[in-house]
Amino acid sequence: MNWKFRDLKDEETRILFMRHGAHLSNVLTPNGVVKAMATGLALAKSGIKIDSAASSPSPRALATNLNTQLGYGKMVYTHTDIRLSDMALEHSACLGKLKERVKAHKLEWSEPSVAEVFYDPNESFMDIAKKRADDGASVLRKIANLSAGKTIFVTSHGVARIEVSIQSLRGEDIHQPERLAEECQVIELIFNKEGNLIEENWLPTV
Repeated sequence: MNWKFRDLKDEETRILFMRHGAHLSNVLTPNGVVKAMATGLALAKSGIKIDSAASSPSPRALATNLNTQLGYGKMVYTHTDIRLSDMALEHSACLGKLKERVKAHKLEWSEPSVAEVFYDPNESFMDIAKKRADDGASVLRKIANLSAGKTIFVTSHGVARIEVSIQSLRGEDIHQPERLAEECQVIELIFNKEGNLIEENWLPTV
């Protein structure tokens, strides 16, 4: 894997926004650990300097973050923020209802199925989706505003956080994502000094 990153201008911030790895009951699988470390190694080979990190407080996201840093070869200060979390932490009732609705649609529990139901305007989840989108975008803008000239590594969750946060950053209405983040996929986001998203690059997975 040969990722290339452009140099940042002094007032710009780069966020490497990454989905957690494969897990069982919030514990990374052996493959999830390997993939996270391989992603870190790819970042190290690119020559990019990671200045600090942030993560969802979910164990699978935090473990992915730390194992990626191990692969990168340098551990940096890492803080957690609930606004990067999965649905289980803050909306457990919603998660149960979502599972019921996915089943009612005769769909298997999978990323595309969850997206299909969660962003269906005929269902009742859109207010939660918009809040999650705006909360995620808010914390990313805050990180960007405090980190001019730096690169920050951030781990979070697919479907109900990463994709919709990016939609909010783009200024789009919340809708079913056209593309879903893969396990351990890194999305490069570059912000200007006003905290606006000016570049977005979905990197291939290792």
